[in-house]
Amino acid sequence: MTPDDPQLILLHQLADGEWVSGADLAQTLGISREAVSKRVRRLSEWQLEVASQSGRGYQLGPAIELLDGANILAGLRAAGHGACDVRILTSVDSSNRWLAEHGDNHMLCLTEHQSAGRGRRGRHWHSPFGQNLYLSLRVDFNQWPEKLPALGLVLGVAICERLARFNIPMQLKWPNDLYLSGKKCGGLLIEQRGELHGTGTLIIGLGLNVAMRDEQAIDQHWTSLALQGHAISRNALAVAVADTLLHECRELDNQRISMRLSQFSAHDVYRDAAVQIESAQGIIPGQTLGIDEWGRLRLLTDRGEQLFSVGDVSLRASHVAD
Repeated sequence: MTPDDPQLILLHQLADGEWVSGADLAQTLGISREAVSKRVRRLSEWQLEVASQSGRGYQLGPAIELLDGANILAGLRAAGHGACDVRILTSVDSSNRWLAEHGDNHMLCLTEHQSAGRGRRGRHWHSPFGQNLYLSLRVDFNQWPEKLPALGLVLGVAICERLARFNIPMQLKWPNDLYLSGKKCGGLLIEQRGELHGTGTLIIGLGLNVAMRDEQAIDQHWTSLALQGHAISRNALAVAVADTLLHECRELDNQRISMRLSQFSAHDVYRDAAVQIESAQGIIPGQTLGIDEWGRLRLLTDRGEQLFSVGDVSLRASHVAD
């Protein structure tokens, strides 16, 4: 959807949640009142609620803050990322997939809505329109970092440190989930393309629940910044998160990776907790002992300490569903 698309112009007219007359919308869009009504009904495809009332017009409820590409790009340029390019999409199946197919080095893709958002292990990522942050960054490497498997933890720690500046006490669940007040609030999905010992590309995806309401039907314990009392602009949040990811990838050497991994325990939501590891081989209960220098999970089991690498395993507390 292009910036001059009537559907996007309609959204901008309604975004503040105030009543707007059908006549004003028709004039702005250059279409008939009947066409306005049809376009408003189309917004339901993104689960947007628009009230209509004779004599008053249309009202979007609740109000949403649409992404502003120029504002985000200006913020990143001011932070020293002059080579970064920003693309704002209205709706896409997956921002990671789009960026892998269409993006270039240091391109940032954000979308208002994902129809097929993905989490780790192929899980569906709930992506309602205009409520959260769905962001993907492409970074090309001439040589892969030695501790590449730990990158999710490294970036997760950096995000937690950055959000602390907004007084948001975000925590991490190994290997890449973001937790707030004991509930899932976001996560990272990192996809690698290229040979391990040559040049390659990383697609770094981040989803963060910003303004999602509690009536959303999601089959897990979850929360959002708004539900925890943190009011923050999605555009300001996009700049902060993208700046953090770009900076970390630019400075990504073994020393910095080791430094970030040493900070993990301060943000570990399951620090010294009774947990269980689930994999294709079964369930292994134990107590977390933190991580090692490669970002592997240390778990004290009835057979002693075991190490688990990031892969097709799931970590959860012994007493709650993930």
